Amino acid sequence: MKLNNWFKISYVSRDITYKTFIVILSILIVFKFFLIRESEIIAHPKDAYLYILIAKQKIWFPEYMNTNAYIYNMGYPLFIILSNILKIPLRIGHEIFYIFSNLLLIYGLRLLKIPRIVCVLVFSVLTFHL
Repeated sequence: MKLNNWFKISYVSRDITYKTFIVILSILIVFKFFLIRESEIIAHPKDAYLYILIAKQKIWFPEYMNTNAYIYNMGYPLFIILSNILKIPLRIGHEIFYIFSNLLLIYGLRLLKIPRIVCVLVFSVLTFHL
């Protein structure tokens, strides 16, 4: 009998299982949507109304040109149009996009072999920062 067998210490992993990881992330996502269920995006007077006008005019060749804006980004008006086509409220669309980007970051962290519990903490901090 080898002496090494007498002194074997079983290592207990402190990392959570894959199924628990997915369940925790799902619960956090559902809880986030529960928290924002009645909130809307409220425009600030300094918000660029140009985005809405460009989205309303189907992006290209806008009739209204804001003299204070030098660059007309097309990404946000396209996002507004896509939300409108899919009949998703803009606030929910923002949250879906943001949660998807957080999940993509967590996927990247898992590829780097970061423990799942750390990934859950990072996801919860990023998702609930607002």
